[in-house]
Amino acid sequence: MGEFFELLLGNMYCWFKSFYPENLSQYLWGYNPASGAYDLELRYNTIGLYTLIVSFIIMTLYYYVIDHPRFCKWWSWLIMATINSVIALFIGYYCVLSDYNAGKIPDELMYIRDENGEVVQTLIFKSDCWSFGISNMIMAFIFFLVFSFLFHWWSRVAKYSPFIKF
Repeated sequence: MGEFFELLLGNMYCWFKSFYPENLSQYLWGYNPASGAYDLELRYNTIGLYTLIVSFIIMTLYYYVIDHPRFCKWWSWLIMATINSVIALFIGYYCVLSDYNAGKIPDELMYIRDENGEVVQTLIFKSDCWSFGISNMIMAFIFFLVFSFLFHWWSRVAKYSPFIKF
């Protein structure tokens, strides 16, 4: 079950890997160029789990804590989804940036070097941390939407928000 969950989150992030470089994706999968294997921490899971938890908490706040008649409209749901997505943007950005700044990303994935060891080309930039944050933001919106479909029925007031009441 754990392996399925690991692959599910990683594959979901790969839907958006065109936003950030392939080398960053390899690092997030846990690829270690020194061993040629995926034996480093699977960062997609860590970041994805943080994002899932935040999305669940924001959904719970909307449907079960706030749960007020004036706040059960489509626009209020969209406000909560946006708050969730912005938080996830910073989670994704911060997690990758902290690894970038701490030197956790292997040198072989960061740079192309010549025979003298001089950097010829940089493959991962700090701006790519924002790019991954954007993909994490989209993932958070998807998580929030799915949680809304699954859990909105038990809300006292907002059970039809943001969906149309039939």
